[in-house]
Amino acid sequence: MARKPVALTIICAIAALACAAPASATFPGRNGRIAYATPAGISTVKPDGTDARPLVDKAGARDPAWSPDGRTLAFAAPGSEGRLLIWVVSSSGKHLRRVSRAGVDRWRPSWSPDGKRLAVLGRVPPVNGSNRAALLVLRINGKQEQQVASTGADTNFGDAEWSPDGDAIAYTDTDIFLVSPGGGAPVQVTHEPGDSQEELPDGTTRHTFGHSVLELSWAPQGNRIAFSDQVNCPCDDAISLAVIRRDGSNRRDIATDQTERRPIWAPDARAIDFCGYQPFVTEPSLWTMRPDGSGQRKVLEAAGCGGDWQARP
Repeated sequence: MARKPVALTIICAIAALACAAPASATFPGRNGRIAYATPAGISTVKPDGTDARPLVDKAGARDPAWSPDGRTLAFAAPGSEGRLLIWVVSSSGKHLRRVSRAGVDRWRPSWSPDGKRLAVLGRVPPVNGSNRAALLVLRINGKQEQQVASTGADTNFGDAEWSPDGDAIAYTDTDIFLVSPGGGAPVQVTHEPGDSQEELPDGTTRHTFGHSVLELSWAPQGNRIAFSDQVNCPCDDAISLAVIRRDGSNRRDIATDQTERRPIWAPDARAIDFCGYQPFVTEPSLWTMRPDGSGQRKVLEAAGCGGDWQARP
């Protein structure tokens, strides 16, 4: 789907789909295994879609994120109280432990390049009765947590990822923003169009839907960001992918005839994997393509949405 205004007369199909949260930042290296969420936990698969095997046996596990050295996987999963907590496990499936404190929801982990901290999304105490979400940084030992950014009233961040060079954390809140890991004023990267109305000569009104950024993935070099672009009509299928430089220049929208979301950049920077499906027709599956959008092909049938690509030395 090329990026373009969508008029109210378009009928939008609603995809009956619950996707896990998106992938974590991709660090440079050789292409290793891809971790993805399943109903039973977290599994991994080779980049060609073969040798799928379970790694984490924990129902409700989501948001897998490989550490920079590829030896540890962070993910979110419910704890004993039903809250989403952050856990880590070795690449062999051993040494499972919780790293976020109990009693508060934390999800969507993304590693710092030194492997000592995680950027996460979470709930923070309400202000004037309004719920808020926050971008936080916590140490891998779970002993320290710092708030970096927060949303407005009753809104959520869509995604967040630490840049491979460690200088910034990118997050989505309708647009893509960059913020220092220590906090401060965010820098806006994308400028998505908002909704608009136009009075036509026949006296009728044409409504054009705006766009929002949902998910993102840093290129291993830290110079580009792949992201999913949603048309804000009352549907789930008007979503396509785009690539932009970190300074907001050279945006390339990728044309497609299916819904495409949750990009995952390959460690060698030669491919982007993503979740592709036809609403009500095909199951969400793992697909791959070149960064320019060419060479699209299916890798793993019915793999759902959301995963992360392991970087190997």
